Amino acid sequence: MERRKEILCAYCRKLVSYEIQVRKEKIFVKDTEIEYGEKYGICSVCGNELTVPGLDDENENKIEEIYRKKNGYVTIQEINQILEKYRVEKRPLSNLLGWGELTITRYLDGQLPGKKYSDVLIQLLHSDSVMEEYLEKNKKNITEKAYEKIKGTIEKRKQLYSTNTIAERISIYMISSGYEITNLFLQKLLYYIKGFGYVFYQKDILNMSCEAWVNGPVFPMIYDKYKGFGKEILSCENMEFDLNSLLSEEEKTLVDYVLNIFGKYNGWTLREFTHKERPWQSARVGFEENERCTNEISDEVIRTYFMEVDKRYDLKKSDGVLAYINSLDVLVQAVV
Repeated sequence: MERRKEILCAYCRKLVSYEIQVRKEKIFVKDTEIEYGEKYGICSVCGNELTVPGLDDENENKIEEIYRKKNGYVTIQEINQILEKYRVEKRPLSNLLGWGELTITRYLDGQLPGKKYSDVLIQLLHSDSVMEEYLEKNKKNITEKAYEKIKGTIEKRKQLYSTNTIAERISIYMISSGYEITNLFLQKLLYYIKGFGYVFYQKDILNMSCEAWVNGPVFPMIYDKYKGFGKEILSCENMEFDLNSLLSEEEKTLVDYVLNIFGKYNGWTLREFTHKERPWQSARVGFEENERCTNEISDEVIRTYFMEVDKRYDLKKSDGVLAYINSLDVLVQAVV
C-alpha cells in the first residue's frame, strides 16, 4: 500500500493525503478474459475512493500487456528491447522490415500490431539470424551507417555468445544458471571447474590454460569476451541455443557440483581462496601482490594440487570441500 499526499478529495473538498490500494478485477477484452490488480486511490481522511491522475493509464497499460501476452502479441517493452538489442532507431527498423516509416513509432505509442507484424517482431527479439536476414535483404532501405551499426552489433553478439570451445559453453551455461555472475566470479568458477575436473575425471575438462593475474586465475579469452560488462552481472538474454544441449551429462554434473558449492560465495571471496592456493602463488613468484602478471598457471601444478587436496579432504563430497575451504582461513565478507 502506497501513501501519497496532497490531492483534492471531492468529498472532503480539500487537499488530502491518500493511499494507493490494489483490488482484483476481471474484465473481457475482445473475448479474452483479463485478470489483473487494479490500482485505485483512497482518501486518508474520509475513506472514499478518489480520482488519482495517471492511475487509469497505468491500469490500462497493465490490461493491454496482459492481453498481448495471452494472445501472443509483442509488447511495447519487447519492441523497446529490440531497439536496444540491435542499437537501431525506430524509423530505420521500420524501413528495414519493409514497413511504413512510422510503423514502429505507432506501435510504441500503443497501437496493437497485426498478428503477422507482431510475429516478425517477436522473431527479431529472439533471433539474431532473422534480423541478419532482413538486414541483408533490405539494406537498400536504410543508410550505410545504419547498416554498419546493426551489422556490427550482430557480429559482437555472435562473438559474445559463441560456443566454439567447451570453456565458452560452460561459461554460458553458468551465466544462465540463475546465479548473479560477474566476470570476476566467472573466472574463479572456471578455475575450480578446471581443478575439480582432474578430481572427477582425471582430465582438464576445460582444455584451456589460465594466467595468474592480480585478482586470481583468469582465462584471458573468456575474460575478453565479457569485459564489456565491467563489474556488472553477466547476461545471455534472448539466446538462440538450447541450454540443455550445451554440455554433456559428464560436464553438467561437474559444473553443477562446482556451482552448488562455490556459487554461494561472491567473486571477491573466491579471489581470496585462490590467493591461498599453490597454483596461483607458484605462478607469481617474484611478483608483488598488486603487480601485473600474465604468467601462465601450469596445468600440471593445478592437477597435482587438487589431487593432493582430494586425497586429504575428499573433494567429491560437499562436506570435504567445506572442510577444505575452512582450512584456507579466508574471511567470507559477502555471499551472493
